Amino acid sequence: MQQTSNSSSNVILKFLLASLLVYALMGVFSGVPASADFTAFIAGLIILFVGLVVLLSFGWYAVVKPLPVPLAPSKNLPLPRELRQGVALALTLLNTVGIIGGLWDVTWHVRSGLPFGEDFFWEPHQFIYVALIVPILIGGFLWVRVLRNSSGTLRQRLQADIPVTLIIFGSMLSLFTLPADPLWHVLYGEDLTGMSVPHLVFSVSSTITAVGVLSILLSYTPARQTWASILNLSRLELLIVFSLALMFVSLLIPMLGDWEAVVLAPDTLPRLPALVEARPDWALPFLAAFAALFPTTMALHITKRFGMATFLWLIASVVRSGSFLFLGYGDTGLSTMLLTLPLVIALDVAVWYRVSRGQALSPIFTALVVTVVGTVAVLPQIPLWFTIPILSASNVPLMIPALFVGAFVSTWMAGRLGDVVATTPRFAQLAEQPIIVRSVARLVSVAAVVIAVIAAFFIVTSTMPGA
Repeated sequence: MQQTSNSSSNVILKFLLASLLVYALMGVFSGVPASADFTAFIAGLIILFVGLVVLLSFGWYAVVKPLPVPLAPSKNLPLPRELRQGVALALTLLNTVGIIGGLWDVTWHVRSGLPFGEDFFWEPHQFIYVALIVPILIGGFLWVRVLRNSSGTLRQRLQADIPVTLIIFGSMLSLFTLPADPLWHVLYGEDLTGMSVPHLVFSVSSTITAVGVLSILLSYTPARQTWASILNLSRLELLIVFSLALMFVSLLIPMLGDWEAVVLAPDTLPRLPALVEARPDWALPFLAAFAALFPTTMALHITKRFGMATFLWLIASVVRSGSFLFLGYGDTGLSTMLLTLPLVIALDVAVWYRVSRGQALSPIFTALVVTVVGTVAVLPQIPLWFTIPILSASNVPLMIPALFVGAFVSTWMAGRLGDVVATTPRFAQLAEQPIIVRSVARLVSVAAVVIAVIAAFFIVTSTMPGA
């Protein structure tokens, strides 16, 4: 197995830095507290971002910085094949639990009106805590395995298996932001929306972990050299697309959930409309483009299959709407999905056009196509589904470039990360050898069924506050 190239490592560093800028901007959208709390708010931001800079510096040191010339990454991998695959599948299962918990959390907030900050120990958060704490424990376990089973300096050991190191780094970010969330509420006061900085940093950590997980799954399959249709997808490709569909659903919660809640719960969340209305009008199309195009672009670059973006959108729509119906959200959430559909179709068309003519994929070209389609088919949908913002001659000229920026940033970031996953080093496989070890597949399948039954029972028997 060859090691990840320095260029791939540099892409990861650029993603982390770009993420800080994007999520800092989105953190501002979450609102600024009253003047009496402003000093504490700034102090909280400084504390959070200083910690992130320290962790990013460690990530650069561990993954990006080249080893001195005489040294090479350790040849002793920290995990055997069975355990490596088991970790990847377990994290995928835990991510599913976390997404269900997030959708359940949104449902109860909309129906009960309980503000963020007073919900730490209610039932939906217990799902979320499991999905956060167990991966942190897995990251700690992997750290111990790296130190015990690999050889050489710390950096040689960490660069022996970059996907595993990315999972470790993602768990470190989660470990840092887990206590940062209650600290944020103490410093900030009553947090009215889900678009708080700690929530958004969780998205960064989960994305880093997802890159590691997807790289592990792909490392046992032959690299695809040419593009094909979405017909005859392998089970592994379906698993990868499902994982990215969960990412799509996850991104929609903090990015567009507030606009949905304003329509559904003007009485139960009376303070939310004013906060959302205070955001710049261009925020909605910007965030819609980012949330829709980030996971779908990754899927296209990883699988190299035409139409994969729209197929992923379909899976995300079924998961999101089905979950909302089961949880009693009061709406299917399809309005938000329909808002993003033209963007996803435009992405598929732009990729097909470039590849069919033998041209390299271009984030600028894709963003231009998405902007044209979005101007015609997305902006007119806003007054159909949402009450904020109200389209006017003054804000539409700003919404159009916001669409372009959101499309460009998301397709550039996701394209680079998708290429990192797609070019992950492959292990040699015997023709008759299953991609996933049978014992691992059976164990994870049984665990999935047991967790699904327990989760369904837990949801059905739980009582919402005020019900």
